[in-house]
Amino acid sequence: MEITDELIQKLLADHKKRKEYEHDRYHNNLKLDPEFVEKNRQRAREHYAKNKKKKHVYYESKQALNNARANYRYYVRAGRESEFQGRQPEKYDLLVKEGFIHPLETEQS
Repeated sequence: MEITDELIQKLLADHKKRKEYEHDRYHNNLKLDPEFVEKNRQRAREHYAKNKKKKHVYYESKQALNNARANYRYYVRAGRESEFQGRQPEKYDLLVKEGFIHPLETEQS
């Protein structure tokens, strides 16, 4: 099957039409239905209760990175970005490894 411009345009139009229908259905029907709202809230409560531990583990695993980011932002706001590398080498290396910052290029004369 060959993909033509006509087929692509038809697929995009169908997708847009379906998204508009779903948007209108939710905002005009479902959101106003108290039974749907209660079922949705109950589903959200169950999801929260079921995945609470998973979220905690994720937060714990990212805690060092978040701490390093906050520390780096402090130095940037204070205008002392170059001092960060010397004073916090472990955090600097972590941020470079994660791709949050790019290593400072050393000028060679």
